Amino acid sequence: MDSINALKGYNKVGEGNLDTNNNNNPSLRKARNRLIISITSLVLLTTLIIASIIGYACLSDESEDTRENENPNSASTWSSDQILKSLCNATQHPNSCLSSLANSHASDPVELFKLSLKVSLEELLNVSSVPKRMMAKANGGKGVETALRDCEGLIGDAIDGVNKSIECFVGVGEEGLSESKVNDVRTWLSAALTDQQTCLDGLEEVGSGGVGDEMKVAMKDSVEFVSNSLAIVARIVEMGGTSVSAPPHRKLLGISVKC
Repeated sequence: MDSINALKGYNKVGEGNLDTNNNNNPSLRKARNRLIISITSLVLLTTLIIASIIGYACLSDESEDTRENENPNSASTWSSDQILKSLCNATQHPNSCLSSLANSHASDPVELFKLSLKVSLEELLNVSSVPKRMMAKANGGKGVETALRDCEGLIGDAIDGVNKSIECFVGVGEEGLSESKVNDVRTWLSAALTDQQTCLDGLEEVGSGGVGDEMKVAMKDSVEFVSNSLAIVARIVEMGGTSVSAPPHRKLLGISVKC
């Protein structure tokens, strides 16, 4: 038994000596310290990276919210497609609006509005000869002929209204378009739209039948284009207003006026 205990005691002494040797070994201590320092540094670095990412995300969201709150309708950073869709979505006939303006590739809302006026004018000029052509072949009696003559004059009035609107937009300037002039343009375009509808209503009242239907088909585009122009100018005012200063390359209503 004494010999066995002696052996056990020897083993304990041996293990203690090994631990002591390990603790007293400078190379092992340095390696262990370097490992602890490396792990600690890695944890700190990871924490800093995660904190930076979270902080940047929060700042980005806050900045975006601030920009949107400052001017949610601002078009200064929109692409040309976004501006066109924004304008056309405000109309009652977005499909005809998009198709008639899509080839312009303009990024300035005012330029798109001016183009819509030009498209409206061209279509009205095309329609202006239709009443006289129908009078030559109409068999609906004096009432139909009178209604067609009225249409001829009403379409001429609509052309004048669109022309007056176009004359207001003769070039880019710094003073902008006054609210009263915007209202003038709206009045002329509203009148041009009413003139066309009055023409169609007159033909319907006299029971023109096929003549009225043919006229309605002929005037479909001109009615839609003028309606689009009226909605577009309202949307432009909503986007920028007559007193809002947009960047120099994106003036919303910076237009010289001659009307």
